[in-house]
Amino acid sequence: VSSVRKQLKLHATSLFKIASPFTARLAGLLSDLGASSTEIERIRPKGTVEASKRFPEEEIESKKNKRKKVEEPDDEEAPAPQPEQDCDKLANVIAEKLTPEMATELVLIGLMELPDSIPPHFNSAYTPIAQAGTTTQIHHLARMMSAQIAAQIGITVAVPEATVPQSEVKTKDPRLQTIEEEIHAKITEQMITKHFNLDGEETSRSARKNIKPFNIDDVCKPMRTDELESSSRKSLRRLFQAERVSENDTPQATAVRHKLIVGLVTQFGKDFRRAFISFALEDMRARSDIIIAWLYREYVLEQGYVWRGLTPDSYGYEQCLQYVLHGLYRKLDPGDRLFTKILLDCPEITEGAMSMIKSFCENTDWLDVGILTLYELLLRRSNLRAQMLDVLLGLTMNTTDKIRDAAIDRCKDLFHIPALAMPLEDFATTILTRLIAENPVHACSAEDTELPAGPYDKDSQWTEDSIRSCLHLFLALLPLKPRMIHGLAEVYRESSSMIKRIILRMVETPVSMIGMKSKEILQLIESGPKGSETLVTRVLHILTENEAPSQELVTMVRRLYAKRVTDVRMLIPVLPGLDQKQLEELLPKILKQTPNVVKEAFKRILSPYRANGTGGGPITPAQLLIALHHIEGKGEEMKGVIAATNLCFAEKTIYTSEVLAIVLTQLLEVSPIPLLYMRSVIQALSMWPRMVSFVLNILGKLVSKQIWKQGQVWRGFVKCCAMLGTQAHSLLLTLPATRLKEAFQLHPALHNPLLQHVQSLPAQQKALIDKEVLLLIKSPPPDATLTIQQPINIGQPLPPPPFRAPSAQGSGATTPAPTTPIPSSPMLQAPMGGGPPLLPPPGAVPVSTT
Repeated sequence: VSSVRKQLKLHATSLFKIASPFTARLAGLLSDLGASSTEIERIRPKGTVEASKRFPEEEIESKKNKRKKVEEPDDEEAPAPQPEQDCDKLANVIAEKLTPEMATELVLIGLMELPDSIPPHFNSAYTPIAQAGTTTQIHHLARMMSAQIAAQIGITVAVPEATVPQSEVKTKDPRLQTIEEEIHAKITEQMITKHFNLDGEETSRSARKNIKPFNIDDVCKPMRTDELESSSRKSLRRLFQAERVSENDTPQATAVRHKLIVGLVTQFGKDFRRAFISFALEDMRARSDIIIAWLYREYVLEQGYVWRGLTPDSYGYEQCLQYVLHGLYRKLDPGDRLFTKILLDCPEITEGAMSMIKSFCENTDWLDVGILTLYELLLRRSNLRAQMLDVLLGLTMNTTDKIRDAAIDRCKDLFHIPALAMPLEDFATTILTRLIAENPVHACSAEDTELPAGPYDKDSQWTEDSIRSCLHLFLALLPLKPRMIHGLAEVYRESSSMIKRIILRMVETPVSMIGMKSKEILQLIESGPKGSETLVTRVLHILTENEAPSQELVTMVRRLYAKRVTDVRMLIPVLPGLDQKQLEELLPKILKQTPNVVKEAFKRILSPYRANGTGGGPITPAQLLIALHHIEGKGEEMKGVIAATNLCFAEKTIYTSEVLAIVLTQLLEVSPIPLLYMRSVIQALSMWPRMVSFVLNILGKLVSKQIWKQGQVWRGFVKCCAMLGTQAHSLLLTLPATRLKEAFQLHPALHNPLLQHVQSLPAQQKALIDKEVLLLIKSPPPDATLTIQQPINIGQPLPPPPFRAPSAQGSGATTPAPTTPIPSSPMLQAPMGGGPPLLPPPGAVPVSTT
């Protein structure tokens, strides 16, 4: 069809370009074929005037003005008006009356006669009108209407082959022209009035009296009730069987089928309803639409909106809905969301349906469907919002973790809705305040009796599970509204120690989600309620666990420590934000804390220098270890310093041999030598055996500083020499005889190896050794007072060595301990002063395994 229209338009365009009397008719044809007014004017031949723009009245006036002679009519009767002239005159009358109001009325009247569906030929022949509303289009439409009117009243309309030019038309007598116009006007008016009733006159009543109205009772006989039910049952069966046919039909046919089925089921009830339920449950997913239609029909019947039917029964909407829901439970797999769809589309949620939703929510297999249904109903059914919200909030205190977590997740989604945020916050706060009561019974007997109480008896006490059930929802909403943390601090202050411990453990996740940039967190730190200091400290630890503290946070915590809280533990989370001087001033106070607190403090101080750290902490590892050696104390205080140095040496990736060399070198310049210096030397040698040459250089320096004048350090010196074994023999020979004797008394195991070393020396080197030293070495060894197997506590003085003769037991103590070879390192063999090493690097150095 479209190809034919294109060809017609093409040929009409070719003809239209040629100036001819048919130009006006061709313009109308092109407009019908889809050509726009712009296209028509562009191809219009020059020198032609659109005929449709000239109204009939103008043509008549133009004929009068030509003043051409008209022959007088003969006495014979004038010829009757031709059909074509009548049609033209009728078109003129219609064009005058065809106003926008009249056109609107005609369209509205015609709408009543339109078919239900668009005919196929209309789709193929319809073309949008490009010149709608123009004078040309109005006259074209009027001529079409006049042709239809003429056809209905029996006038034959002949379409002229050509249009006579206006210049060749002979002008009639004006008097005859006026008479013809009046006659044709009366004829046209009578025809229109008779067949279309344009003036609104009613049809004659006498004609209608002869028409006998149709009455169905005249042609039909009433059926008995059993016959009616039997026929209806057969009809229902055929409608069930026509399901596949209707699927391939139009949606209108499917809707009619559903309407017929629902009408039969609700009208007859009983067996019809049972048959329908069985039919619907066979494939509930494909037949969900007809189930919803049936539920709506049952609902309007129960409400009394329509007639109940011939055989009303006791079935109601609630019972029908229960049948459907139980059928879903039996037929569907857990997790199928058809249950949610049916409840969302049904007209009303009954108490039975509400109970079934609750049972689904409390069943872990159907939990997802139950929670989703509850959530969707809460959003879409405003009249059920309060009831659904109560059910959802009750599930947030369920003892089953999966059910409780699913309900809390939905509450978090609803918290973003302004109308629901306040009820959720009020419920969470009310449940939280229960923790202030002495036991759960007192908490549930307060003013919030409408809230979930839980299975508590009069002798019940707070347990970890009952405490957590009151905290889960509140802590889940806390990141969404950080201002709620002030209410948590108030409850924390007034609760028992057990509840406080659980709060401190559970608060980690929400606080880490809030972050240290929150104004509410900073406000809690600055002006938290009295008694919540431990909670504030815990919050600080959480915020700075994996992130360096901000300068604003450090300033606020220092201000809090100076004005309100004097506990140094408050400053531990922000230690990486302090400078070196402030940190060194706090070290003695930190070392007085428990081992766990000290360990946490050193962990945070050294955190920037770990493997994944960026460095740049307030104090370097070397400076920290040096500051620990400068701390003075006795007894328990010194034990704390020793424990702190052990924590430093445990960080082997931080305290490398190079870092320890820097520390020991700087401490060697201090006078007097720090008390723990030799202990650190021994620990460095144990961690990094390749530092043996470096340690020998340090020991040489200590001999020149007369280390024996510091008793505690001197004992460490002897211990270190014993660890070095043969490497320290040359160093021991440089000691004065009296000091060497003290060394033998402190560690008799040094005597025999040193004697063997001296005996192996050539005579020239023996001559360089002091004679008193040689005599001391050749004399019998003293009793042992300090062995390498015994741990050295440098912080405590040793008793003076006993002077008694050697015995079998004492001689047995001189047996050297098992040794392991320590490879030397060229990097650490040179002396600190830059000179040659004290001894040539040996192949192996004996070191005690203990």
